[in-house]
Amino acid sequence: MDHENVKVKVEFDDEDESISNLVTPSIISHDSTVTCGNCKKQMSLHEYIIQHRKSHYYLCWLEGVEDKIDFTDTSQVQKILKENSEMLKTKSKFVCEWCDDIKLTIAGFSKHLKNCVAKTMLCENDINQEDLQKNSSSSITYSNDSIVSCGRCKESMKYAEYKNEHRYKHYNLCWLDGEEKLDYSNQNKITELLKEILPKLTENVKKYYFICEWCGEKRNSLLGFAIHVMKCAKEQNVITILTIKL
Repeated sequence: MDHENVKVKVEFDDEDESISNLVTPSIISHDSTVTCGNCKKQMSLHEYIIQHRKSHYYLCWLEGVEDKIDFTDTSQVQKILKENSEMLKTKSKFVCEWCDDIKLTIAGFSKHLKNCVAKTMLCENDINQEDLQKNSSSSITYSNDSIVSCGRCKESMKYAEYKNEHRYKHYNLCWLDGEEKLDYSNQNKITELLKEILPKLTENVKKYYFICEWCGEKRNSLLGFAIHVMKCAKEQNVITILTIKL
């Protein structure tokens, strides 16, 4: 399917001409819930059309409706960027959402996206939910009133609090005492754990950034943060070993 010749009938005013380029013969109303194929975030179609696409420089697609963008096709990427350049507020620079690298031109940005190491790592390590379930370390069943301890910070609480609140403080990068400790060198696992909670973290904000618990550094992109966590965790282990030796 040609990404540019998709036909979706949407109940919008003429506030955005590009709406007419959206997919499938089905009727989608402005309040229909859709999923961005780039970041997997869910929202209303109205929000996706009017606001969300700009956060990806229009390099996104509707999950299950439009064809996925091939970021290795620099011609396609440049065409999308050029067609929407007038609607982008920031024209002076482009920030890669996977590694936070900054490029100043459309040509430079499209070339970077084609060769972005972080993006390549994400694609190579992408695993489905069935595999995640299969690799799950926990076979223990907890009731909401069960008292549990967070394996990362050792704080004790009811399981309901851990599940619904506490794990978000650690960006889901934690485990319960008695379960297998999270392997911070496993980018697969870290990325999927972050993606699992991203919709809730970003539901009430237009732009979200992650803050490392160990060093306080900020990252705007999910994958950029995952890669930082892997590196920082390794540094923390070295510091711990040196401290023990001292």
